[in-house]
Amino acid sequence: MDSYNPFSAITSVKKSQSDILADDIKKQIISGVLPTEKAFPNEPDLCKELGVSRATLREAYKVLEIQGYISRTKHGTFVKDKEDVAIDGNFDASLELAKYNDIIEFLEALEPEAVSLAAQRATPEQLAEIEEYMIQCESQKDVPGAVETLNYQFHLKIRMASQNQLIVSALSASYDQFNQKIIRRLIKGDRDGFLEQCFKEHRQLYQAIKDGNSEEAKKIALKHLRADIKQYKLI
Repeated sequence: MDSYNPFSAITSVKKSQSDILADDIKKQIISGVLPTEKAFPNEPDLCKELGVSRATLREAYKVLEIQGYISRTKHGTFVKDKEDVAIDGNFDASLELAKYNDIIEFLEALEPEAVSLAAQRATPEQLAEIEEYMIQCESQKDVPGAVETLNYQFHLKIRMASQNQLIVSALSASYDQFNQKIIRRLIKGDRDGFLEQCFKEHRQLYQAIKDGNSEEAKKIALKHLRADIKQYKLI
């Protein structure tokens, strides 16, 4: 008898028109084309302008409201204020709307603390994974795209070794933005021996974590992060 496959009832679903519309509106909000507290036109006019049905527009509004980008009141639909987004606890939306300096300050505050915890809590298995990604990162520096992926995994494994899921989640989300906006360009440019210095700091960081030296690991992590920022400003 064939065993029951619970995945057999699941089908892949393409994005609906309302999801595509929500994504397009969100991009306009994030880019600032639709500024804070901007009022949307009334529904009939906007539907006519966009060439969509009222049902499609309303479904898109529901998605954006849940994600935290807009507010809907009896007075109309508005782009939500960034402070309200943050207060309401919409972290993903806050992150996408965040200024460059906000992301940097967040990482500077939390990343070294995560590394410090990793130095106190990393298991032998986790240390082996961190070392493996560190070595692979160096050995594949000439492979297009490899360093970016391996560098990401190296830092992710360190965060996971902190044994704090909230820290892992918050930093992983913010590091995605940091990786897209900064690290990718630094690796691609590799100016002034950037990668070699990066690999050197990786080894220092790994050694401090392996030795259980939380204060040294914390100091190296902050230095490593600030070196990336300094190099980025030179591009």
